[in-house]
Amino acid sequence: MGSYGNFPFVRLLFPFATGIVSGISINSSAPEGIYYGVASFWGLYMLMVLFFPRINYSYRWLPGLLINLTLLFAGWNYAAIKLKKEKESSNRHHLHNYHLARITEPLTEKRKSHMAILEILPDTINDLPVKSLAYFLKDSNTVSIEYGDYIIFKGQLQVISPPLNPKQFDYKRFMKLKGVFLQTFVLPEDFKIIKRPSWKGLKGLSLDIRKHFKKKIDQHIEDPENAAIATAMLLGDDQSLSSEQQSSFSSAGAMHVLCVSGLHVGIVYLLLNAFLLGLKYRKWTNIIRVAILISGIWLYALITGMSPSVMRASTMLTFIISGQVMRQKPNIYNSIAASAFFLMITDPCIIYQVGFQLSYLAVLGIVSIQPLFYNLLNCKYWLPEKIWALMTVSLAAQIGTAPLAIYYFHQFPVYFLLTNLIVVPLSSLILYTGFSTFILANIALLEVPIVFCFNHVLSIMNIAVSKISGLSGSVIAGIPMSGFQCLVVYLLLTFTTIWISTANKAYRIFALALIPAITILHTITKKQHLIQEKILIYAIKGHTSMDFVSGRDHIFLADSAMINDPHLQSFHVENHWINSGLEKPVLIDLKNDTTIFKKGLSFKKHEGFIFFNGKSILLIEEIFSPSDLLTGHDLYVIRDIQHIKTNQSTIRTGQIILDGSLKNYQKYKLKEYFKKDSLEFRDIMEDGAYVMDIGK
Repeated sequence: MGSYGNFPFVRLLFPFATGIVSGISINSSAPEGIYYGVASFWGLYMLMVLFFPRINYSYRWLPGLLINLTLLFAGWNYAAIKLKKEKESSNRHHLHNYHLARITEPLTEKRKSHMAILEILPDTINDLPVKSLAYFLKDSNTVSIEYGDYIIFKGQLQVISPPLNPKQFDYKRFMKLKGVFLQTFVLPEDFKIIKRPSWKGLKGLSLDIRKHFKKKIDQHIEDPENAAIATAMLLGDDQSLSSEQQSSFSSAGAMHVLCVSGLHVGIVYLLLNAFLLGLKYRKWTNIIRVAILISGIWLYALITGMSPSVMRASTMLTFIISGQVMRQKPNIYNSIAASAFFLMITDPCIIYQVGFQLSYLAVLGIVSIQPLFYNLLNCKYWLPEKIWALMTVSLAAQIGTAPLAIYYFHQFPVYFLLTNLIVVPLSSLILYTGFSTFILANIALLEVPIVFCFNHVLSIMNIAVSKISGLSGSVIAGIPMSGFQCLVVYLLLTFTTIWISTANKAYRIFALALIPAITILHTITKKQHLIQEKILIYAIKGHTSMDFVSGRDHIFLADSAMINDPHLQSFHVENHWINSGLEKPVLIDLKNDTTIFKKGLSFKKHEGFIFFNGKSILLIEEIFSPSDLLTGHDLYVIRDIQHIKTNQSTIRTGQIILDGSLKNYQKYKLKEYFKKDSLEFRDIMEDGAYVMDIGK
């Protein structure tokens, strides 16, 4: 792998990325004194170079340290200042009712609305444009909105809410890293398109091209499932995919073929490179070859709507190809680091995007781990060699991304090798036949055979993925992994790979030392899961839902709508179940009375009374009377009441909870009464889920 000194961009990337992470995590600029200190050290070093050149040799490590510190604090300030400016601008727009805005992303269809990202134009020349999420109710007027349109709308901009439940996906932070702090809900009668520019920029041109090719796909592909796969794989538009298709591809470990990303850009590169191979052997023709390759890659990015994933892949491949031309023996790690450095300069928050992390880890896995597997077997014949190469690439990419994928998604596709052996060649065929359809389908003699091949390759892909995802145990789901555990696993992978590649015994010692550390971490986590005992009341708007946890067992008590909607459970509470190491819950409808006794768990629900491991809860519904609070329970959960009696006062001993099923007017009346009698309460839709730890 070579000395660390041979990777200049790798050396620059680490401190700069660390600074960006620090700036975003701490959410403030570094203290000014640090910058003065670094500047002073630079000044002292320059004086030492001028006046004491001999001493300078003894301190030759000092400029490296100063460069690292400079990059660290540059990244820190760059990220912190960028987010601070965007947030301050958002706060100034927060109070207005009427807004002039430009649509900066095409509309995305949701279940009850269309979502878009708006760039709200500033009131004064000193302000910055502000990004906001906008939800438009489905309407014929809404469908007419296009990328680049200028609209005027009436609506109250609201700060995006933080997650209210433990381990719930933090959508506020996710959007903050995209520079979006606000959201608004717009009724059909409250907005008007006031301008549609004839030139919408390169992005607008790209989306128009994609729309044109999407019409061609719909024209030639009759099966809606096949058309959805073709649109996703060729054009990067996955809105037509059904939830069943997405689930099948995810379970089979083939989601990477649905989203236009590094795989697709790589196939385009290999196809172009095969045609241009004859230009490689002379200096000037090689420059022409490289120019055509890079142009072809970015033309493909233009066709696919310039999605973030394809832009990342195109940037990375551009740096790798350029590195091959600039140096006789290019260093692949240096080119990868240079592309990442460039992307972080354009957008420091990209470092937190899951797609960015997985893309670079997959490439690093292929570059560093694949040769180790490939060299284990010497295949003399063409077909076995190609199969073995594809298997080792898939295995290396999976090893590189698996820990992070488990951390984010808590699942692992068991048959990923089988899947990739089938879907990667099929992906190439879909790209070839798809683009042939775009180019040649208007020629009468060629239309029928090309479209026939295109349709059948798509059908084979759909059937193959469906069959693999339907195999027993196709996916291991619900795998808990903390961020620290993920980091330790990656350190183990890194040290092991370097040790095998370089035969350096020091890295073997580092790798072996991490194995007991991982074991200890796993043991501690498992013990914590086994002794946990708590009651949770989740904050889910319009619903009542509670968890009664004892060890790894738990009972999920909720209203029927929540019980029968796996999507709601997945979004709000499933991540907490996985991170807490819980088994599948016992689901109980609020309408039902149930008694459950097992080791360490005692649960009984009878009408409005709940008893769990020595704690009692009173569910107050339909009618609220202050006398209900005299019953001496640990928790009083008030839900979906129709009538409130406030003609008497009382003293309560337990915690009062206003749950998510209550309407705003109901909560208002209750809060007025509680404040009048100085009673403490918790509104979980404002304060977040209530957790009672009864194991202590």
